[in-house]
Amino acid sequence: MRKFCFVMMVVAALLVTISSNHASAANVTLNESVVSPYWQADTNSVYTFVAISVPSTAGVSSRQISIAAVTSDSRSDTTATTFTVGKGSTAKVFISNTNHTTVNSNTVKGANWISVTGVGHVVINTIPTSSSIAAGHYSVAEILSVWGAVVVPGGTGFAMEFIGDMTDSIGNTNNL
Repeated sequence: MRKFCFVMMVVAALLVTISSNHASAANVTLNESVVSPYWQADTNSVYTFVAISVPSTAGVSSRQISIAAVTSDSRSDTTATTFTVGKGSTAKVFISNTNHTTVNSNTVKGANWISVTGVGHVVINTIPTSSSIAAGHYSVAEILSVWGAVVVPGGTGFAMEFIGDMTDSIGNTNNL
């Protein structure tokens, strides 16, 4: 299992490096970022779904989140969204074509959207707030629970791997 995890981390790092041609496209920071090596969306079938939760645990507060779907040609500056996830809540994010017939802002309410087609990697960053810094709670990604899937209509698709969230953390959790 450790060997498999190591191989997946190397593959993810290579994909992130290859698909990001400039630093602003993948602004990844230890203890503040969660990365998935792959997302996909096409014109009217395949889309990506990501759920981001802030578990309801002592000392945890709401987190402001920025998520970017970095394309293989590094168009991330046009494919990002920012929102707040409340303590004990889950935010839904869809990466899909704007005019997707079944998954769009008219058919799915209360979700966050990144409207783009293509493939690439996902970078999720927590954004420090003045209240979290004043309270000594820094914007630490280890408190996030993140999962997602690339959905292919018709019953297929696959789960996404995330590196850096609370279930796959390598950073320091002393600030929790």
